[in-house]
Amino acid sequence: MTKDTSCPSIHVTLVEMVNGTIAGNYKMTLMVANDWKFMLADTWFLDDVIYVMGLPSCVFIGFGAQIYTEEEATMNRELLALASYLRSHGRVGCLMPSIVPAQEFAADRFTMTFCESAFRHLQETLLLPDGTPWA
Repeated sequence: MTKDTSCPSIHVTLVEMVNGTIAGNYKMTLMVANDWKFMLADTWFLDDVIYVMGLPSCVFIGFGAQIYTEEEATMNRELLALASYLRSHGRVGCLMPSIVPAQEFAADRFTMTFCESAFRHLQETLLLPDGTPWA
């Protein structure tokens, strides 16, 4: 069995400069999945963060919002609500209830087609200084 690793925070910020002024910045998180799943130590994908993930089938480069379905997001919100509920009750005698939210996410969605589509969307979203798409 291989160890799944993930990066729990922003690792790189790309800064876009236009005529010496910061025109925008893009946060990036780097992740590696050595198996067909990986851990989300931050509990979920951040919509406007660019994820660079090495996966068994391909390399994914795209926004977090492109990765999950609404059904998956709803389940994650429910899990976070449960963790929050338990934390809000504090101590019960000597028991200090807690849930550390860190979800496993299967990598089977990350086909070559899915990864290429996400990268094309990223290219079309990022603009060059003259306002044209990066693609």
